[in-house]
Amino acid sequence: DGAANQISFTGTAAGAATVRVDARATLSLTGFTAASNVTLAGGDGDDVLSMTPGTATNLTITADAGGPSGSDKVVFNGTAAADVISDTPDAAIAANGTVVVNGVTTNFVDAESVVINGLGGTDAATLNGTAASDAIVLAPTGNAGGSLQVNGSSPLTFLSLETLTVDADGGAGDTLTVNASAGNDSVSITSTNVTVNGQSLTLANEESIVANL
Repeated sequence: DGAANQISFTGTAAGAATVRVDARATLSLTGFTAASNVTLAGGDGDDVLSMTPGTATNLTITADAGGPSGSDKVVFNGTAAADVISDTPDAAIAANGTVVVNGVTTNFVDAESVVINGLGGTDAATLNGTAASDAIVLAPTGNAGGSLQVNGSSPLTFLSLETLTVDADGGAGDTLTVNASAGNDSVSITSTNVTVNGQSLTLANEESIVANL
């Protein structure tokens, strides 16, 4: 519909999950076998889709934020334990991409902004580029958080990702720009690591690095 909806998805078992829209009754999904697909459609309002894949390993999920362009958000949550998370933007469509949380794949569509929150535990995440030559902008903000954007893709905000790798992937001319804060910063950069004010991030496959201090 055209309303601004809050839609939540929580995986509760390999083939089970719950879905809730705003304050309506919770919908339980059960009995899904391996390689099943579930799509959440946000419609035309300014929607927020909150995805907690949990243990729903039988499911491949599509989070379709819908229209209008410029205002929909998809939030991915880890768990209280140590999580393994990856994010890969679509090479052709800026508002699309894929996030994998502990082996559960979610394809997001028409998301104008994306948030990944590792929550508790010592989480390991890989934020990927595309197979093309990418222009990546990274802004660490401390406390295992920051932001990242690949080319014109939807901006990504990350929170509580304690071990983070930025992998530009396979392009021949990938450029990483590292933005520090507006204050006095301590920055160290090598071909495989950037540390900003004590926040260390691993780098992979970047052909050039620019520090914006």
